[in-house]
Amino acid sequence: ADEQPEACMSHAETLSGFIRWSAENYPAKKYMLVLWDHGGGSNKGLICDEKYDMTIMPVFSLERALKEGGTHFDLILTDTCLMASLEMGQAVAPYADYLAASEEVMAGYGTSYDKWLQYLYDRPDCTGKQLGKQVCDLTQQFYVESGDSSTVSYFTMSVIDLSRIGAVAEATEAFMREAALLAQDQEAFYNYAQATYYVDTYMSTEMCDLFDLTRRAEQAGIPTGVTHAVQDAVEEAVV
Repeated sequence: ADEQPEACMSHAETLSGFIRWSAENYPAKKYMLVLWDHGGGSNKGLICDEKYDMTIMPVFSLERALKEGGTHFDLILTDTCLMASLEMGQAVAPYADYLAASEEVMAGYGTSYDKWLQYLYDRPDCTGKQLGKQVCDLTQQFYVESGDSSTVSYFTMSVIDLSRIGAVAEATEAFMREAALLAQDQEAFYNYAQATYYVDTYMSTEMCDLFDLTRRAEQAGIPTGVTHAVQDAVEEAVV
């Protein structure tokens, strides 16, 4: 055990120090990092500290904390809202094999800790992929059994294979280049805006579902080879 002066939870050095201390004092064959608190998506970040003026950790600060922490994780779980994004995946990819996260807002109870920790206790040899799937499935099962139909209706927890996040980024960049070309023609870009107007979004128009965006963009003349590349890359990454 250890006790330190109260520190800001949204500062990168707080997290990196905790990671280093944990790995040095409790070395293991496999490592998992659980990040619990508020999440605001790629543009805002996660881990809000109300004792320090409601500061929040930007995604780039999380990336720095993981780098300075010096530990590679089998699984990173963000028990927060809105963090299953391409930018989040790119930030953590060098430091973990899998990311379990929610595209939508998370329910107030978060993940089903008692159930997936029991699975880990029973199966200490499991992989990060296996444990991540259990986190998602057991949490969904918990809300189904609790009768919380509203949470079940927007439940979007997923496990992302971070080794495949680069392919998603590459395909998305190619898609965005095609979309940018449409901006040179007023009518063409208007058609694109109309086709994608009702794309699935999460909390803000800046947080949209890549699969749904590219599917709708096909109606506006974006080549299907480009849109299908994004969709295939997403399906390969989300295990």
